[in-house]
Amino acid sequence: MLGFGGPGLHGDIEPGAGAYSVYYTDMDTRRGNATTVDDDGAVIATAELTAVNLSTRIDAPTTVGLLGARSADLAFVNDDGSVDTGHLDYPEGTGVTAAAWLGDDEIASLVNVGQDGQGYSNPLVVHDRTGKTLRSLELHGYLESAILHGDELYLAGQIEASEPEGDGSRIIVVDPNEMTVLAQHDRPGTGGIQSCAMTGETLYCLESDSFHDIDDYPDFAWNKLVRIDTVTWDKTLITEFSDTGVRIENLGERIYVLLEHGVALLSPDGASVVLEREFGDGEDAKAERLVASPDGQLDLYVRDFSFADRSGGRTYVGDVHRLDAATLKTTRSTPMELPGVQFVDLHAIPAEFSTLSD
Repeated sequence: MLGFGGPGLHGDIEPGAGAYSVYYTDMDTRRGNATTVDDDGAVIATAELTAVNLSTRIDAPTTVGLLGARSADLAFVNDDGSVDTGHLDYPEGTGVTAAAWLGDDEIASLVNVGQDGQGYSNPLVVHDRTGKTLRSLELHGYLESAILHGDELYLAGQIEASEPEGDGSRIIVVDPNEMTVLAQHDRPGTGGIQSCAMTGETLYCLESDSFHDIDDYPDFAWNKLVRIDTVTWDKTLITEFSDTGVRIENLGERIYVLLEHGVALLSPDGASVVLEREFGDGEDAKAERLVASPDGQLDLYVRDFSFADRSGGRTYVGDVHRLDAATLKTTRSTPMELPGVQFVDLHAIPAEFSTLSD
């Protein structure tokens, strides 16, 4: 399990204590940090994390994987309190746009390479926790969603064609063992897909109108919630939000939509939005991440961009709200007042995740 970088923390952050252990990059020092905080945000312990820019997150029962979006760094937070690091061994890439667990020690990552003669290169790379490449498949498109469904990977994103009217969304189905493309479905005339989640044979995706028509530029990006039948590939519009979409998550077999200023919950059959709640206010506060908590609730991180100073060399960068999964009501709010100056890629992992918790 030990990565090329070895143990990922220089110091003891007392995992399992307090409310959350928070992993983030301080852009002022360009170093990774890890800090454990109490319910009220008080710092319990802090340490240096030997990985940075870990934007992509993939959760598993005993490990949270954090992968660099603007770096090749990897970090794996284990429930026994250890943190292992690695480095993605794919020199052409500049980071990971999306990823999914294939097994305990295999990860499928979409690696950001950039334009080549065939379009935007975004290969699928299967690697272990150390970052060693096991197999790869050349793909094109900017793909920001990866879902393992049975033995198949569903990858979704956007494409740019030589002519603007050819731009649109792309969904690719891949066999990650044989590394073969099983199907590809392009839909021109849209701005592409930002994020997808899946239940049964149905994909739920955030799609945008085209960005090319300057006279009809969309007021909000990625705000169209669509469902796609992966048997017939028919697409149905569920709703259009008056907000910019961030991500869609399948948490506890319910579909949640994360918007810049809110969270929406779909009906059990996925046909409609049954609940929507606002979070954040204006440009200084935007919802950034929604994950499941081990106790069956949800953790919502709302980032604050004011970077207000706090005592003891800390900076306020938002709040993590513990939500009731059925009602979206807040049961606890923990301020993120962390050592450092300017932070990105924040991941709050609850104390209950650790086997060391009380």
